[in-house]
Amino acid sequence: MTVNELKLGDKVIFTVVPQGSYLSANKLYTVEDVSPREIHFRAESGSGTSETRAMLSCSYVSFHLAPEPVATGTPIVCEPWPTVDPERTAWMESILSNDENSTDYELGLFFIAHAVPSVVAHAYIAHRDDYLNKL
Repeated sequence: MTVNELKLGDKVIFTVVPQGSYLSANKLYTVEDVSPREIHFRAESGSGTSETRAMLSCSYVSFHLAPEPVATGTPIVCEPWPTVDPERTAWMESILSNDENSTDYELGLFFIAHAVPSVVAHAYIAHRDDYLNKL
């Protein structure tokens, strides 16, 4: 990201600040005003500072947009775990219990080719040793 891409309301963290600046490294700032000559930043503490675009464009100055925080109480939506019918589960367990020669990768491709969801195939393969020792 460049200085010219900053816009009103952006949340910015500087990793390297301009020499002589009132900005602090690793501190969150909000872009409060953008003019052709300078950009005004406001810190979370309430203090503000303006820096010229020329100063912010120096090659050693480094900054990035802050990640968007997740609001407290926001539900995290997860995809439901794919279900596999009991016959297919027994079939996978049988293969995992008896196949000592195929690699995990080969077994994964085999299961996926036989309509087992990838996440399920890899979850079962992760416990392959348990199935092999269950004999």
